[in-house]
Amino acid sequence: MTDELIAGKIQLAAEQAITSLIASMAQTSLLSSVYAYKHRVKSVERLLEKKAIRQEKNQDYCIEGITDVIGIRLVTLFRNQMADIIDQVLSLTCHEHDLNPNPFLIGGVEEVIFYRGNVGSDPILDEIKKIAGNFSAASDKLIDKSSKEGYSSIHIVTRLQNPIGLDGLGDYRLPVEIQIRTVFEDAWGEIDHKFGYPIRTGKVTKEVVNNPGSVLEHLKILKNFSDACANYSEVIYREARGELDIPNMKGSVIGVEPTDSLIDQFREFGVAEASIQQYLEARVLKQEALDDGKNTRKLYEAADAFKDLTVSESVELNFYLYCKLNQAFCLLSTGMSTEIHVAKKMYIALHNQFPDHPLISHRLGQVYNKLGKTDDAIDAFNRAWVQVIKYEKSGKVGSDLLPEADYKHVRRYLPKLLGYNFWLKSRHKIGDEKRDLLFEAYDKTLASIVPDYEGSVLSAHNNLLYYQVELVLYCGELIDKKKNCELGLKHLKEIEGCQNVHEVKNLFHMDTLAKAYYVYGKKAKGVSLAKRIIDQVLNGDFEQVSKKDALEIAQEAKQLIEGSLTGPQ
Repeated sequence: MTDELIAGKIQLAAEQAITSLIASMAQTSLLSSVYAYKHRVKSVERLLEKKAIRQEKNQDYCIEGITDVIGIRLVTLFRNQMADIIDQVLSLTCHEHDLNPNPFLIGGVEEVIFYRGNVGSDPILDEIKKIAGNFSAASDKLIDKSSKEGYSSIHIVTRLQNPIGLDGLGDYRLPVEIQIRTVFEDAWGEIDHKFGYPIRTGKVTKEVVNNPGSVLEHLKILKNFSDACANYSEVIYREARGELDIPNMKGSVIGVEPTDSLIDQFREFGVAEASIQQYLEARVLKQEALDDGKNTRKLYEAADAFKDLTVSESVELNFYLYCKLNQAFCLLSTGMSTEIHVAKKMYIALHNQFPDHPLISHRLGQVYNKLGKTDDAIDAFNRAWVQVIKYEKSGKVGSDLLPEADYKHVRRYLPKLLGYNFWLKSRHKIGDEKRDLLFEAYDKTLASIVPDYEGSVLSAHNNLLYYQVELVLYCGELIDKKKNCELGLKHLKEIEGCQNVHEVKNLFHMDTLAKAYYVYGKKAKGVSLAKRIIDQVLNGDFEQVSKKDALEIAQEAKQLIEGSLTGPQ
C-alpha cells in the first residue's frame, strides 16, 4: 500500500472520528472549564510532509508513527487553571471519569510532555506534573523538554479506543495529541508557527518570510513579553480570589465519628486481627492530626498507614472501602491542591466501585467544593441525598451496606452543604435566577433541622436566616415579602433562644444577625452588631475566617451603619 493511500485512509478515519470525540468530551465539564478549545485533523499533505521530515533522522519512520493525527488544544486564561484541566483530561483518558462510552483507549496514554520554555524554576508546572504523576497509567510517561525558542505547553498523546479497521493497518488506533496551554502561550505559538517555524525548518510556505534573523530575535522578545503577561495575569487571579491557590469552602471537612460496630463488621467478614489493629492505630493517628490543627505531616502519615492496609490482593472489600475512604479523607484534609486532586481521583474510583454509597458521593461533593466546581458539587450532593432517602425507604440503614455512623454523618451535614452550594451559585446572579437559587438553598437546608443533631441545628438556622435575609435584600420585588419575613423571624427567634447574641464572636453569625435586625426593623440592634464586627476585624479577631471574607463583612457592616446597605431602610 502506498504512503498516499495510507495517509488518505488515516485522514478519512480521523475526520469521521473527530465529531463524536468532541461530542463525548462535551458530556463532561472539561470543555466548559476552558477559555477556548480547538481541534483539527492532519491533512494527507501534512502527514506525508511530516513523515519525510522525520525520515531525515530515522529512515524507518512511517506514517503510522505520527502521534498528532488528531489535535485538540485546550486554552486557559490562567496558568493556575491548567492543573485542573490536566486532571480532567487524564481522568477521562484513563477511564476514571463516569462516561459511557469512553472514546479513549484504556491505558492508551503514551506520553505527557511538559515543554518548559524560557523560565527556570516553575512551581506551577511542577505542581501540574505532580498531579499527572498520580495517574498510574501516566506516571512513567512524564517527559520534561526545554525549547531554546521558548515554546511552552503541555502535550498528552493517547489513542482512541477502536481500531479503524482498514486493510493493511492491522490494529492501528488513531492517535490524539491534546495540548494544554494559556491564552498567552497560544497566541505566541500561533505567531511563531506562522513566521518562526518556516525559518527554522526551511519549510516553503505560500507567504514568504523576509528578514529571518530579525524575525527570530523579535519572536524571542515577544515570548518574554507573553510570559510576563501570563505571570502578571496570575497576580490578578490571586488578588481577585483572595490570594488563594484554590477556592476553599468556608469551614472544615468533618470526619465520621468512629464506632465499634464497624470494627465488629470487619471481624465478622474475616479481616485479620493484625490488620484491624493497624487500622485502629491509623485512625488514632488521623484523629491526632486533626486535633493538632490538621497537622500535615501526621495527615500524610495516617494516609500512608491506611494505604498500606490495601496493598494485599486478598483485602476484604468492605475493609478496603473504609481504608480508602480514610486515606482520601486525610489527603483532602491537608488542603493542598495536589492532594485534593488525588482525593478526587480516589473518590471517583470508589464511586465507580460502590455507586450507591452516599458517603462517597458526599465526600466527592466536598472535593468539588474545594476545587470551586459548584455545579459538580451540587450534582454529587444531590446524588448523595437521593441515595440516603433510598436507604431510609428500604429500611437498610445500619446494614453492612450503610453503617449507622455513615448514615448519621451524611444526614446531619449534607442538607446544609447542598443548600450552601445553591447559595454559592446565586452570588453572581440577579432577578428570578437569584431568587430561585436562594429558594433552593433555603429548601435544601431545612432538612438539617433534625432534633437529634443539636450540634448543627444552630448553624443551620443561621444559614436559613441568611438566605431569607438575602431574598428580602436582593429579591424583594420578586417574593412574598411578608411570608419571607415571617420565616426569617422564626429562625432569628430560634438563634436568640440558643445563645446570648451579645456574646457571639463568629463573624459569619454576627454578619447574619446584623443584617437580619436591619431588614426586620430592629435597626439599633443591627448597628450595634455592625460596630462590633468592625472592631473585631480592626483588632484582627476573626478566627476561621479569611482576611478577605473578614474585610468584606466589615465593609457591609459599614454600609449598614451608614444606611446604604441594599434593601429597606
